[in-house]
Order: sequence, then C-alpha cells, then structure tokens
Amino acid sequence: GKMPTNKKKGKKKVKKSQSSGAAASSASSNPTSSGSFAIPPRSNDDIIKPSINGSPALKKQAIQELQHALDYEINSERHQAVISQIEKLSNDDHHSLDDAPPPKLPITYESPGMLDANIIPLLYGKRAPFEIVKMVLPPCDVQIMKDEGMGQKDEFKRWPGGEALAMEFRTKKGKSSVNILLGECRVVGEDLWDYAVQYRSDRTKFVWPGYFANLQCPFCARLANPNPPAATGR
Repeated sequence: GKMPTNKKKGKKKVKKSQSSGAAASSASSNPTSSGSFAIPPRSNDDIIKPSINGSPALKKQAIQELQHALDYEINSERHQAVISQIEKLSNDDHHSLDDAPPPKLPITYESPGMLDANIIPLLYGKRAPFEIVKMVLPPCDVQIMKDEGMGQKDEFKRWPGGEALAMEFRTKKGKSSVNILLGECRVVGEDLWDYAVQYRSDRTKFVWPGYFANLQCPFCARLANPNPPAATGR
C-alpha cells in the first residue's frame, strides 16, 4: 500500500545527464565528430583536405565544418572589433583611401603580397568615395583558369561582349580598384567549399588571401553567411 517513489529514477536521470555531458565534451574535442567541431576551428586547408577528390559524404562534412569556422570568425572578438572600427569611421569626418592602415582602415584578410604592393585595402569604409562607371566589354576569347589539383585543365571560352556597371574607387595618389556589379547573388553552403578549395595554400606557389575576403563587404566589413542564425533572418 505504499506510494511509489521516483527517488531511484531521479538518480538514474542525473547519471544519464552526466554521461551525456561527458559524451558531448568528448565530441567537441574531436574535430571530425558529426555536428561538433574543434574550438578554435581547424584551418580551412585542414578542413577540406579529406574531401578533395573524396566522396560526397566527406564534402558534406567539410561544408558543415567550414560553416562552423565561418560562424566562429563572425563572432570572434577580432572581427567584431573591425566592424566597430568601420562604424566609428562612418561617424567621423570623411576619410580618403589614401589613408594607409593603420590606423584608419583595418587589415583583415590581405595576403603579404597585397600589403607589400601597398594597394587599396580590402575594406573601403562606408563613406569611401566611388564612381559608378558604365563599361563596354568587347567580344573576346577569355581564358578560364581551372584547378589542376582537381584534375581540370585551363580552357578558352568566347565572350560575346556586352555592358556592365562597375564601382571604381580611385585615390588622390592614382591608385584605383574596380568592382564589377553582376547583380544580386546568394551565398550557399557549397560556396564555402568552392572558395576554400580555390584558395587553398598548396594549390600554387602564389599566396592567396584568406577566402573570407570573398564574403566580406568592403563597406561595412560584415561577412556574408549562407546559414545565419534564425533570429537575424539574413
């Protein structure tokens, strides 16, 4: 006639919870565990290495880990400091692209060669001067550079010609940077893998910038995210 008690069940629940926590901790230390990756993230080269010429499953796992690395970068103190610095520049007096960093425009994903050449940095800032230029592109044969490491060969394709709009950033010292406007585009998860493969360090002897440069807005420094948190909707 005694009432049942859940004392033993409670102990089992605690024990199970502790066991799950240990498993989660172990998974987080294993960078190849499904759904849980190393913190800080592995390098992009290390992430994609098993998936190059590998199975679709390895490529899918690499994309998931690249997304994890991008999320980590977006929320890092270093990247948030860059965004804050750009915001401050936007509120200050007008600045020129001739103002070499530091302290005006922060360095982000530039390669050593880009810095040695003293070119316009990857970031322009929200108030950087620019012109919209209408460009006429004549018909021509365009060399399409392929990735030999992926078993591909360069090829030529015929460009029929046309017009394009470009944003031209020109400095008082004669330096310029041109960005072709191709219209609205959306970044998807597979783009992360494509960029990481294209910018991998062992592809050529040329030192490429960090591939996050492709995702970074030159005005506000924010990174495009193919899988943003649901709360932001972007």
